[in-house]
Order: sequence, then structure tokens, then C-alpha cells
Amino acid sequence: MSNKFYRLFLGDTETWLLPELALFLPESHCLVIADWHLGKTTHFRKNGIFLPKTSLYKEFMKLDVLIAKYGVKTVVFLGDLFHSEWNTDWELFKEALLKHDTVSFILTKGNHDIIDYAQHHLPHFKIVKELWLHEKIVFPISHYRC
Repeated sequence: MSNKFYRLFLGDTETWLLPELALFLPESHCLVIADWHLGKTTHFRKNGIFLPKTSLYKEFMKLDVLIAKYGVKTVVFLGDLFHSEWNTDWELFKEALLKHDTVSFILTKGNHDIIDYAQHHLPHFKIVKELWLHEKIVFPISHYRC
């Protein structure tokens, strides 16, 4: 993992664009990940469409490293966390999140988020329609502040 990032100010809020395809807000220790589409490979393979098997473990290891490296307190998933209906990749995701019992996880639902997430309860996991990261930074899609 690279130590390089692109520093960007949104108004007076410092953000870091990380090479791991995430946004980090150092002031609030908040990590933002968009359009992860977990379960996509399993969904397509189940429906007869071949996709090369991807390693969710690599993705979850990247998440582990980012959480440790930056002292992340909150992870925000900006929509399309899971690609489609529930499949076994959810269990892998659940295991990955349960390792971080001091981190809050928030999902702003996207059009692919059709799972009844409440049915698959995860501690420290909230679903919102709109997220206020800062008084001037809002992710539409309730109100919750990092």
C-alpha cells in the first residue's frame, strides 16, 4: 500500500484521495468507499455469466490496513455496497466488519442495495438516506454525522 495520497480541500475541510480508491477525512477519521458492489461475481456466476473469481479477502485486507493505518473511526459506504440479492459473499463481508468492533459502518443506500440489511443484522452498521460528513459536505441518498 502506498503512502501517497492527493490532498484536496472541500471548502475548509481537508480530504485525502487515497490510491486504494477511497476518500479519507483526517479531522473526523472517516473513510469513504463508493460502489463496492460486493457479491457481483457470485451473482453473475450464479446466473450463468462467467466472471473471473475476484478475491474479496484482498479487498477486506485493504480495508483492514486502511482502518489501522489511518485510525479510522467511521467507514461510509456510498451506495451499491452489495450488488444484488443476498449471497454467500455477505457472510464474508460480515466477518470482515466484525473484526472492527470500535468502528462504525454507515451505508447510504444506492440503487443496487436491494438486500434487507436489517434482516442480516450487523452491530455498528447503520443505513441512512443522507449523510452529513460536515456542515457543507452531504452525501444525499436520517441525518447522521461522522
